[in-house]
Amino acid sequence: MKASAVVRFKYRFCLAMRDPHAARRLTAKEFQRWMWYEQVEPFGELRADYRAAQIVSMIHNVAVTKKNQKEIQDFLLRFGGSPKKKQSVEEQVAMIRAMAEAFAKVDG
Repeated sequence: MKASAVVRFKYRFCLAMRDPHAARRLTAKEFQRWMWYEQVEPFGELRADYRAAQIVSMIHNVAVTKKNQKEIQDFLLRFGGSPKKKQSVEEQVAMIRAMAEAFAKVDG
C-alpha cells in the first residue's frame, strides 16, 4: 500500500472514530488490523460511496442490455491517481438514451 493511501486511511479512521488523535493511540499492529478491516468492511464516507455506487449500478444495469452492464466499481468515486479513460461521444449518447428509456418506463 502506498504511503499516501496509509495517510488517507489514517484520516478516514480518525473521522470515523470522531477523534483526531485516535490513530496515535493504536500500536502499529492494531493500525494494520484496522486497515485490513476497512478493506473488508468499509466505514465512513467510503461505505456511503459503495452504497451509492451499488444503487447507481443497479439502475444502470436494468436499463441496458446484458452486454453493457457494469460492475459497482465502475461507479465508485475515485480520488487521486490517474483518471479513468474518457467516454467516447458514442458511449455518452448510449448512456443518455438508456437513462431516457428508463425514465420513460417510470413515467409511462
